[in-house]
Formats: sequence, C-alpha cells, structure tokens
Amino acid sequence: KVADLFVSDGTIVSTRSRGGAESRVISATAETTQGSWPMVVLVDRGSASASEILAGVLQDYGLALIIGEKTYGKGSVQRVMPLDPFNVAFALTVATYHLPSGRTPHKVGIIPDLVLDLDDETRAELALRSIYDKEWDWDPETDPHLARAMPLLGDWAATGTRPEIAPQDSPDPEEPSDEGGE
Repeated sequence: KVADLFVSDGTIVSTRSRGGAESRVISATAETTQGSWPMVVLVDRGSASASEILAGVLQDYGLALIIGEKTYGKGSVQRVMPLDPFNVAFALTVATYHLPSGRTPHKVGIIPDLVLDLDDETRAELALRSIYDKEWDWDPETDPHLARAMPLLGDWAATGTRPEIAPQDSPDPEEPSDEGGE
C-alpha cells in the first residue's frame, strides 16, 4: 500500500510460486497516488522484506535514489502451518516476491544506487542511537548515509532533475573481484 502512494500506474509487486508461475500481481491505482517529489531511501544490510520491496519498486520506477548498503535479501512469501495438537507451527515458503522489473530481492537483496558500506563500529553506534535515544536528531555529521543523501536530495529539489550517480568506486557486491591475482 505504501508504494501505491508514489506509483500511479503499473505493477507494484508480483509473486511467483516454486514452479515459476506468476500467482498474484499487485498493481498501482492512480486514485491513491499522492504525487512525485525528490526522495532518497536509506537502506542497510538489516533492511528486509517489505522495506526491500518498497526500495526496489521506487528504484525500478526511478522515483527515489537508494543509498546505503546492500539489503538483507528476504523476498519470500510464507504460509504459517499449525501443527495441532502440539501447539506449534512452521513457516512454509510458497512463493517469492518480484519487482516491476522482474528481479527478486530474495537471497540477493537490493543493490543501492549509491553503495556506502558502514564499518561495524559506526553501524553499532547508529543502531544504538536510533533505538534508545528518543531525543536524537539525525545528524549528517555522524551518519555517513545521511551525509551523502542530503546534498543529492537538495540538488534534486533545486533542479527538478534526479541526480545521476557516478559508477561505484568499489566493486559490485555481486561481481567477482579482480584483486589478488593475475
């Protein structure tokens, strides 16, 4: 439903069963669309499931810049099956989610438009502040993702044109590295 606020027409997400057959398509409805404006979505390796789908949909339609780390990679549809009389249940994966482009975040995640990996110390510090400090304001001085997002968002708002992101200096996380050998 959140993606439908931004996408006016076309597929938002579809599901495919284990056999590969498309089993459900969720489409945008123009009546619910709130409009389009400059938008940046910050993600990290803990972003999963619905947040990955939203980021991927906005990325596929060019409606937002996705900045941060490659996401977790949970794009599965599960059914919870109770086991009576044992008072337990198990989750059975029955399908995967697919974005408008046809790609799935399942097991591979969403690669941001601008990949900015955090070191473990910064990640832990940001996580603790965002969870426990109710008075904490997002600060570009201490948050590398926010620091990179703010000028891009400002440029987009000022020019009305989505900024082009230069090719990454670091290798694509999905591509094999050439380093370490000849």
